[in-house]
Amino acid sequence: MSSFPVGKYARYKRATAYFLGWLVRAGSRDGDGKHFQLDTFDVVVNEIAAGRSTLTNKLLQELPKALTACQCAIHLREHVASFFPEHDEGQAGHQHFVQQLRNWHKILKGAAVGRPQTALQSESPDCDNYYEVLDVDDDYLPDEDSYLAKGGLPKTTTFDRNRLLEEAFANEMKMEVVCFFTELDELMQGVCKVYGEVKREERTLIEATVVAKLAVDSASALTAQLQLKYPAFRTSEDVYNVVRNIDPDKFRQRMATIHTKYLTDLQDSLLNGDEAIPYITGMFLVDFLSVGTTLASFLTALPMDSTKSIKFPTGCFGEVYNEDRTPHYVLLPDPSKTNVFLLQQLPLLHKTIMEKKITTGSAYDSSAPMDSFMLLMEKYFTTREVTVPLVFACICWMKSVAALQGDTGLGRNASLTFQHSTKLMRKIEATVATGSVRKAHKKSNDVLQLCADEIKRSSGLRYLSRANPLLAGLTMLDHHFKYLHMASEILLVTSRFRSFGHVYNALVKEGFLDHIPFLDDILEVYSEMIFTPSRGAAKRGSYYRTLLLSVDLRSSSVDAACRGEDLSAGNENFKKRKVFHLSDLSETYRLMVQNDKSGLKHASWASILDSAANICSKEIFDTRVLSRDLLKLNDKLANVYSELCRELKGGERIIEDVVSDQNQHQQKAEDGVIMVLLQILDTLQSNGGYGAPDLCKQAAAVVRKAFVTSAMVVGEKYFILPSQPDLVTQEYGYQSFKSRAADCNREKVFAELMSMLRNSNGPLTGSDLSYLKAKVKKDPELLEKTSTGTCTLENDTKDGGGLCTLFHQAAAGSAHDAELVEWMIQMGVLALQPTLHCRSKEVTCSNVRLPNAMAVHSAAMAGYEDIVQIILEADQFADLNTPTLHTKETLAHLAVKHGHRRLLNTLVWFGADLLVRDGRGRRVCDMAEDADWARDIAAYTAQSHRNIFNRTGNRESVLQEKERRRKLASVRRDEQDSNVPELSITKKPKKRSSKKKTKTSKGNTGQMTMPTGTTNSLFETKSHLLEGLRTLPRPSSSRCC
Repeated sequence: MSSFPVGKYARYKRATAYFLGWLVRAGSRDGDGKHFQLDTFDVVVNEIAAGRSTLTNKLLQELPKALTACQCAIHLREHVASFFPEHDEGQAGHQHFVQQLRNWHKILKGAAVGRPQTALQSESPDCDNYYEVLDVDDDYLPDEDSYLAKGGLPKTTTFDRNRLLEEAFANEMKMEVVCFFTELDELMQGVCKVYGEVKREERTLIEATVVAKLAVDSASALTAQLQLKYPAFRTSEDVYNVVRNIDPDKFRQRMATIHTKYLTDLQDSLLNGDEAIPYITGMFLVDFLSVGTTLASFLTALPMDSTKSIKFPTGCFGEVYNEDRTPHYVLLPDPSKTNVFLLQQLPLLHKTIMEKKITTGSAYDSSAPMDSFMLLMEKYFTTREVTVPLVFACICWMKSVAALQGDTGLGRNASLTFQHSTKLMRKIEATVATGSVRKAHKKSNDVLQLCADEIKRSSGLRYLSRANPLLAGLTMLDHHFKYLHMASEILLVTSRFRSFGHVYNALVKEGFLDHIPFLDDILEVYSEMIFTPSRGAAKRGSYYRTLLLSVDLRSSSVDAACRGEDLSAGNENFKKRKVFHLSDLSETYRLMVQNDKSGLKHASWASILDSAANICSKEIFDTRVLSRDLLKLNDKLANVYSELCRELKGGERIIEDVVSDQNQHQQKAEDGVIMVLLQILDTLQSNGGYGAPDLCKQAAAVVRKAFVTSAMVVGEKYFILPSQPDLVTQEYGYQSFKSRAADCNREKVFAELMSMLRNSNGPLTGSDLSYLKAKVKKDPELLEKTSTGTCTLENDTKDGGGLCTLFHQAAAGSAHDAELVEWMIQMGVLALQPTLHCRSKEVTCSNVRLPNAMAVHSAAMAGYEDIVQIILEADQFADLNTPTLHTKETLAHLAVKHGHRRLLNTLVWFGADLLVRDGRGRRVCDMAEDADWARDIAAYTAQSHRNIFNRTGNRESVLQEKERRRKLASVRRDEQDSNVPELSITKKPKKRSSKKKTKTSKGNTGQMTMPTGTTNSLFETKSHLLEGLRTLPRPSSSRCC
């Protein structure tokens, strides 16, 4: 098996070397001494075509493969030719060699016509174009080192191997780097494709994450292979410069052409209303330059001292990213500018990673497969190097955002990952509470508890995943695979699962029980695990024996047990058989956790990534290996066993008679009752006797009661993932929050829902919660409604904050519920909330009747830290320093005013401004009633802002001068380039529109400029966006109280 992955250049070398090797052997077939050069092959090929050559049977059999290899070499070499100058010595040599290959292929293909078909190999793959070449399996041709070895050739044959291949592999390093980038481009195209499928709900984020992780891992492997051969390629700039410098003018034109086509296709897509994000072949280089420049620029802002943190002034990078307000941040890559989206996201990533290292003394675990993204970021911040895998992962991140954003598609998919992890945590807690696992295996119970604790801790880091589907998916997969693995192991700790399978199989075969689809599916998937030697062997007269074989007894011991003999203690009675794990059933698990790629066909990257996605989809929706809740099944089986023992107590005399002569150890392992039932079923006669049929009927009734139910109930109880990929629609419905629904008693429904929330004693549950969600799904505008009775200045400025909307009630009312708040956010409440005026410095209408507080303010007054964080992180902390309308109090003011110390610490960690003053001129520390706390806050504020490198005095003039210079340089460079049509990001007109203020001073015009020529040092320029930052000594504690 070839190493994975096999690079395109390695394929080219294999194909070329194989074909030339075949020609060498064909030319030396008669034993005459020949000295081979490329020109010699013209003679060899012509002799074969003229019939003056008689090929051996072996050479004749290998001719189709040789022709295929020749085609592969032609197409692979032609594909990279566009990067090389048309009129230089190297390109001339390239064209000459390709033309030779074409001529040889044409002649030999003609010579093959008419030869006996029995002598030719039966089949060779089609290679009529580049993409068919990519689908040729990697193992079709052996390694190139074996082709031109001297062994097997006549002794008189002479050739200089290196010289022979010198022309074939001319410009090897440059060709290899170009091939390297084309592979990364194809990998990225596969990533974009699968996230587009998630947006259309053809796949879930699980399959997309599997594909993205495989792509990132493959990019890392390809980079490692390249660096092994060329150690000088340390950074992304080193590799990029090779491609750029082959022919700078041609390269710039190529970039401009790709850029123009992307903008045109994007414009068409948005105007047509399908919102599909196009991917243009070769676009990876455009993104590579933009992202690489941004990552390098950000490093210039990082303090060399790891004990210092950085703080960027609010609005430093322009308007905060939002998938519906600023989609152009990720839609419009501009190599001439740093990427605003990344610059806004990187500071929190840096702070989280560095503080983890400082507080825990440990980094991310390199052996944890799902930590791959965070490991790349940690290495970036630590080594201060921009590597190819890092740039590739960040482009994957941005492409996933671009594909999913819009109509809360990004937020909803991320939120579903949080919901899934929470669901797993609660399932674990429920199982631990029952004690069923603890009684069977205490160690497994402890591991379960650790997993639940890990999921709970990770919920505090969800702010990193809100705008990062790649990280959100990896985190969810980590929890998902750990849960499945533990559930699988726990199910096999005891013999319950296996023995129950035998009993169910026997009861069905003997007619006491009808087939139960849920259990039939389980037996089909886990048949090899349950039955030894096979399910077919488990039939009347052999039910008990098959069970004993399945629980690892030796055949001789089974015979003895069936004869009623006592088995001696010791391991000699047992035979160790294969132990089954999740990895035996799931290819996806093996791929993601064990890095086992043996199940993937080594062909084009497109087919490899599609294959991984299809395998994952099959295991989620078909075999359900990745969806079935074995932990819940284990709990249910424990209840079934208890019920069987109770129900069969009436048959105690029969059980005593049958069991008395059996091995007690085995009786205990199988809880007695299963073996009794199987022995009864083995000896069952038509006339019954001793009530045996009634005993079987009772057992069947217990199983029927436990598992016969509707498909919907089975899906809810025994599966952790739905049976269809439209997860977003299932949770949030079809209605877009941007559309206008008909007013179907909206006022009445709103009043009803408000009353329900106000009068609830705790979070809504059951039918009440379902009713509220159903109404909001049908009419999202309910989230926009305001209760006029509470919207007065008096009510708004009192401690209650005026809970005048459904969102306010869910965030801070008696029914406050973090999960309901999260759900409302994904229904669009952050865009619909009628309190957005709090963000405006000037309110044009009379503000007396406008609500004073946003929902997040009300939650801060109440001290609900989790709800405040959810609302803030869902909108990328846009309202971290937003004041209330009338009193001008920020969240920090409100937290201190109401004595919520933990909440204040959370706000401070995320960068709340403690110097801002409220409407009465009071600082945050002035709001504290406790004098000691006030002094602590004041001291912390002073410490945090001491020794600040802050250019606020001349920041505006610096920015204006740098912007003027940048524009001047851009105009000069653009004079050498063709024009690019302006791209408006306006989509096809819809019923609802929103007015947006354009901040031209931040460079966010919503239009794309021409990619300009790069400087000699690709990533050296420090972004003007990074001016005016604050470098802070990292406090010994982030607490200010």
